[in-house]
This record gives sequence, structure tokens and C-alpha cells, in this order.
Amino acid sequence: MIITKGVIKKKNLDFNNHVNIAEYIKFADQSNNKLFKEVNLKKNIYFVAKKTFIENRSELFENETWKIKSFIIKLDYINVVTRHEMYSLSQKKIVSICNFLLIPLDNVDGKIKKISKIQIGKLKKNFKKNYYNPF
Repeated sequence: MIITKGVIKKKNLDFNNHVNIAEYIKFADQSNNKLFKEVNLKKNIYFVAKKTFIENRSELFENETWKIKSFIIKLDYINVVTRHEMYSLSQKKIVSICNFLLIPLDNVDGKIKKISKIQIGKLKKNFKKNYYNPF
């Protein structure tokens, strides 16, 4: 599991003074990148979101501190599903859950590339069982 932390700034707010869905997805995407950087996969492969599912449970406001717990809930040779639980530290609850269905692409030709057994082994250290896969 990877933990990412941050604070809501004025630039993260929309015209109604709360965080919009695009910002929640941006935070989850940054955490997603950190998750894959931690497992140090070879540079010839990268992941692209094929589908995104977000559940917004509560609002975040300016100066509010948040953290995201990121981990993998499904893993095979051509699909990875990641889950990102965003918590408000002041409200002490989950404010958003974002899931990404990711496919691996080759850095050179952009075609789907199977994840090797070695890479799957590295990814498994961030795998958590018994989570619902929304895809």
C-alpha cells in the first residue's frame, strides 16, 4: 500500500468553492503514478487508464488535509485494477474512492504489452484481497 498526502489549496476549488470530480481524479492519478514508481517496473512499459470509476462520498474544502491509500485489487497479465481511498484527516472519514482499470502499453509502439511474471511479482506486494472490483 502507498500513502499520498496533501492539502486542498485555492487552485483545487471550483467556482462553488469545493473540489470538483476532476481534482479528485487528478489526486488519485498522482497516487497511482506513485504506486507504480514504488514497484520500479522497467521503463519499457507504462499503464493507461481504460476505465475510471469514482465514488464521491463527501466534500473537501480549502486548507483541508487529505491522504490517499492506494493499492491493487486485481492483477493479471493484461489488466491491473487500482483502488485509491481518499480520506479527510479533519473529518476522519473516506471522502472519495477512485478505481482505475489499467492496461499496460509498450513505450515504443504503444501496443498492449503483457505484464511479465517478474513484474507481477513486484506488483503483488501492493495487492489487497477481498475488495469489490467495479469493472
